Amino acid sequence: MAELDDNILRSVKAYCGISADSEVTAYDDQLMSHINTVLMMLNQMGIGDPAREFRLVDGSETWDQIIQNNNYSGIKDYVKIKTRMLFDPASFTPNAMQASENLLKEIEWRLNYKADADAAGIPT
Repeated sequence: MAELDDNILRSVKAYCGISADSEVTAYDDQLMSHINTVLMMLNQMGIGDPAREFRLVDGSETWDQIIQNNNYSGIKDYVKIKTRMLFDPASFTPNAMQASENLLKEIEWRLNYKADADAAGIPT
């Protein structure tokens, strides 16, 4: 079994305040649906392999399957924050929601910049 930090579903569950214990599965389907939506968004922004949209199928998928190197490490935070906003928006105060939205915009910009630079062969 993948470590907590390596497994996408378990780490997102922990970020959402849900026990990452494998026996607690009540929200897994809903979280996996939201995670897949966020991964689709990233794919449409040009992050990842455009020919193969990555999806969670059974919850065993790991971050290493998405992030091939540390140059795209912002993906973890993006997926966690965006998924929590979709799954439990009431857990955010108005200020926390605004701060999270601002952070997501910055991560999007930086991921897009990195993807464009990589496509053009420009080191970053």
